[in-house]
Amino acid sequence: MKEARAYPPIHFIGVWDTVGALGVPGALGQLFNRNKYKYHDVGLHPTILHAYQALAIDERRKPFAPSVWQRPSGWTGTLEQVWFAGVLSNVGGGYHPDGLANEALHWMVEKAEGLGLEFDKSFLDHYQPCFNLVLQDSMSAMCKVMGPRARLIGQQAGDDEAVHQSAIDRVNLPDCHYDPKNLRIYLSRTASAKVVNTTRIARGTPCA
Repeated sequence: MKEARAYPPIHFIGVWDTVGALGVPGALGQLFNRNKYKYHDVGLHPTILHAYQALAIDERRKPFAPSVWQRPSGWTGTLEQVWFAGVLSNVGGGYHPDGLANEALHWMVEKAEGLGLEFDKSFLDHYQPCFNLVLQDSMSAMCKVMGPRARLIGQQAGDDEAVHQSAIDRVNLPDCHYDPKNLRIYLSRTASAKVVNTTRIARGTPCA
């Protein structure tokens, strides 16, 4: 019997900081069952045409290593993975106030709009970005026992990774006292460091 299966093209996929610990129940499960539950394939399916991921510069929990996508051999789609200031929930949402998450939100919206998806602008106006909000500490007691692990920026071949301008604005604002080592190392590579911006919103003015 012929297998009935179709692989229609996926025009756009946008995600916020996917991690290998997704779906694992609790910190102990993440510690002892990491190989069982981790993502085994971080490549993109060839049917995906445009892929975007927002990543967290300051997440340090070992079980929450980012699943940075790898460009498949011969794949000709669009791939952008952009690093934002904050821990996982600062970037993907979950903390209040949510100004840091809104930086990533508006970047993702801009990418989707450019590919034809329409949004309610009056609704989005309620979600204002703010690059200088206080960063949250995501290190629980169990994660502190396991120790921190800094994320490495720009480890994939090619130019698919970049840092968002909002993180640079945060570095440049003395009151933020923001200078993470992994970001500093990435920016020191003058030949390959890449910074991107979001043009649909005003940039560079600190919020209260």
